[in-house]
Amino acid sequence: MIPIRKKKTLKVTVEEMRNFAFAYVEKYAPSKQQLKTYLLKKILKNFST
Repeated sequence: MIPIRKKKTLKVTVEEMRNFAFAYVEKYAPSKQQLKTYLLKKILKNFST
């Protein structure tokens, strides 16, 4: 029997992403590209778990 895999869904909301961005900007002084990269990594990390 082949096991059925559950589809992974993005659980990160806009509000959570905004909070991640604000926290990162307060701690560091990133460029736009660095902030985009950071948020993308956050999304991918949450998506893979």
